[in-house]
Amino acid sequence: MNASEHMPSINLANMKKDLMNVVGANNILEDPENLEAYSKDFSLSAHRKPYLVVKPTSAEQVQKVVEICNKYRVALIPKSSKVGFYGATIPDDFSITVDLSGMKRILDVDERNRLVRFEPGVTWGELQMELEKHGLMALIPLLPHSAKSALTSSLEREPSLIPKQEYQEPTLSLEVTLPSEGLFRTGPAAFAATELK
Repeated sequence: MNASEHMPSINLANMKKDLMNVVGANNILEDPENLEAYSKDFSLSAHRKPYLVVKPTSAEQVQKVVEICNKYRVALIPKSSKVGFYGATIPDDFSITVDLSGMKRILDVDERNRLVRFEPGVTWGELQMELEKHGLMALIPLLPHSAKSALTSSLEREPSLIPKQEYQEPTLSLEVTLPSEGLFRTGPAAFAATELK
């Protein structure tokens, strides 16, 4: 039995068409081989395939995908990299996986305050390579997997090693897309004067 047989009675063709209009047909995966790859991680959690996988490449596309999933009342499961150890990105029934791994921009490195802004698909390996150009080092967990999303590690509360600099919370701000309210920013990015590139 495939995932679509478990879906609630919604117009799947219309939903898929709406998603294609946002991210393009090439950024929607629905073949069995790809769905199988998204059904598992390195945990012992049971495998479950998503109905399909959507791969947005910008914050604007993520907002529209969230709006579409909300419109059709379909759960979405965000996934930032192919490395996971806790079963957190294994889809639920009636869900779509939103693969954010293509969002890889490092937006700003603030050397003075030792801060960096980046998109969810940036991995530890990519982040550290960029920070080395500025003489900095990421606040990393013990033995980070170079292909794992740095944001995912932080959100999963992986314990960080304490570097020579003063220790602080590794994630100061987030930009979150909510189904009906749009963008929600936390921390210093929540203030109106904050200009995000």
